[in-house]
Amino acid sequence: MSKILVIEDSPDIRALMRMLLQAEGYDVALAGDGQSGVAAAREESPDLILMDLSLPVLSGWEAAREIKADPEIAAIPIIAVTAHAMHGDRERALAAGCDGFIPKPIDEETFGRQVAAYLRPGVDLGALPRRTRADNEGNVEPGRILLVDDTAEVAELIRQDLEAEGHELHVATTSAEASAAFRQGPAFDLAIVDVMLGGQSGYELTAELIARSSDYLPVLLVTAGEIDRKKGYQVGADDFIGKPIESEELRARVRSLMRIGRAIREQGRVVKERVEAYEKLVEVDRLKSDFLSTVSHELRTPLNTIILLSHLIEKEGQTPADEKRRIHDVHVIRESAETLLRMINNILDLAKLEAGQRDVHPQKIVIRDFLSEIVDMLEPQARPKDLKISVEVDESVGETVTLDREKLSRVLINLVSNAVKYTAQGQVDVRTTRWQDSVVFEVQDTGAGVPPHLVATVFEPFRQIRPRTGEAPRGSGLGLTISKQLVELMGGDLLFDSREGVGTRVSFTLPELSESEIAPAEPR
Repeated sequence: MSKILVIEDSPDIRALMRMLLQAEGYDVALAGDGQSGVAAAREESPDLILMDLSLPVLSGWEAAREIKADPEIAAIPIIAVTAHAMHGDRERALAAGCDGFIPKPIDEETFGRQVAAYLRPGVDLGALPRRTRADNEGNVEPGRILLVDDTAEVAELIRQDLEAEGHELHVATTSAEASAAFRQGPAFDLAIVDVMLGGQSGYELTAELIARSSDYLPVLLVTAGEIDRKKGYQVGADDFIGKPIESEELRARVRSLMRIGRAIREQGRVVKERVEAYEKLVEVDRLKSDFLSTVSHELRTPLNTIILLSHLIEKEGQTPADEKRRIHDVHVIRESAETLLRMINNILDLAKLEAGQRDVHPQKIVIRDFLSEIVDMLEPQARPKDLKISVEVDESVGETVTLDREKLSRVLINLVSNAVKYTAQGQVDVRTTRWQDSVVFEVQDTGAGVPPHLVATVFEPFRQIRPRTGEAPRGSGLGLTISKQLVELMGGDLLFDSREGVGTRVSFTLPELSESEIAPAEPR
C-alpha cells in the first residue's frame, strides 16, 4: 500500500483529502504546516507528498526546498495542491522541486485519478532508485518525445524549449502523421498532444497511442481552453498543461512524466524478468520430476534383468545348450550392470560439479589404446544393431596426449553411448586430430538426428530427446549436460551439430598441457 503525506493548513481541506485518499486505498499521514510537514516526511518516508504552497511557519516553497536538499527524502515526489496562483508562483514551486500541480478547489470526482497520474496503482515509487538532487533541478536523462500540435508557432516554441534540455522531438501536425511516426520509428518516452486537432480530437489520439504502445507511454495534454480532466484521465492522459505555455512549467512537467514513465517501464521489465525466471524454475522442476520418473524406470529395468537372469543361471543344467545360454545371460548381465554404472556415474558427476569439485588431473594417455578401450566397452551396446564403431587417429596427434584421463573417458563414453543409442543403422565414427596446441575429438553418427527446434535445449539438465520412432526417451538426460561441463572444466569447448534424418556430430577441443604441468594421476 502506498503512503501519501498531506501537508495542508486548512483542517477541512485536510480532512477532505484524507477521506478521498483513504477511499482509494492509500495510507495517509497528515501535517498542518511546512515545518511539521518536513519532519513528517523524514519520519514517515511517504511515496508521495501533496502540499499546499501557502503554509504557516514554513511556506510550501521553503518546505519543498528543504525536502529536496535532504538526500534521504529528496526522491519523494512533491505535488503542489493550490488555487490559481499569481504569475511566477508556479515557476517558484517548480524551481523549489515540486513535480506537478493539482488545482483547488479539489474536484472529488477526479482527485483520485489526479493523484494516480503521479503515483499509479501497483507502482511502489518508494522502492525505486533514489533521484539525485541534480535530477530535481532538471538534469534528467533526455528522451524521445512525440509532439502533436497543429499550431506551428506553439509547436516550434515547445520544440525549442525541450530540445534545449537535450530531448529528441518528432513534431506531427495531424493525427495521421502522429500515428505514422508512432508505427515507423523507435519507441517514444513521452507524447505531448494538443486537445484540439483537425479531424480527430487529442483525447481520441491519446487513447489510440496508448492502445498501440507495447510499453507504458505517459501523455501530456495541451489546451488553450477548458480542460476536460475527467475525459483526459479516462483515455489515459497523465498530466495537463494550458496555453499560453510557460517554459519552466513545461520543462518541469516533462521531467516529472519522464521520471514516472521510466520508473514504471523499469518496474515492468523487472516484473517480466521475474515471471520468466519463475517460468524457467517451473520448467526445471517439471524436467526433474520427469527425470526422476524416467531414471527410476531405467534403474529398475537392468536391475530386474540382472536379478532374473541370476536366478535362471542358478537353475540351469550342465548341457552344452545350458552353457551357451549361460554365456549369453552373463553377457546380458554385464551389459545391464554397465548401463547402471554409466547412469550412476552421470548422476555422481553432476553432483560433484554442482558441489564445486573441479580438480583436473592430467596425465599421459596412449591415445589409440585409450580409444580402443572406449570402443570395446560400448561395442556390446552396438552389436545387436549391427552398428560399426570406427576409430580414426590423425598422424598429427602423435602417440600420446596429456589430458585428464578419467574426465575424457566420461565425456567420450557419454557421447559414443548416445550415438549408438539413437542410431538404428549405419555407423558411429570417433575421430581425433590436433589443432595448434589442442586436441580435437569428434563423434559422428548416422542416426535420427535432433529436430531443429530442440537443438538449443540439448545441454539442459534432465532434457531427454524422444527418438523419431516415437518410443519413450531413454537414459537420464544428463549425458550431454555433464559432457559439456567436463569439457569446459578442462578448458575446452564442446559443439553440437545435428540434422534431423541425417545424423549428429559432436566435437570438442581440449588444450593439451605441457610436461611440466602434469600432475600425479589419481588412484584408479
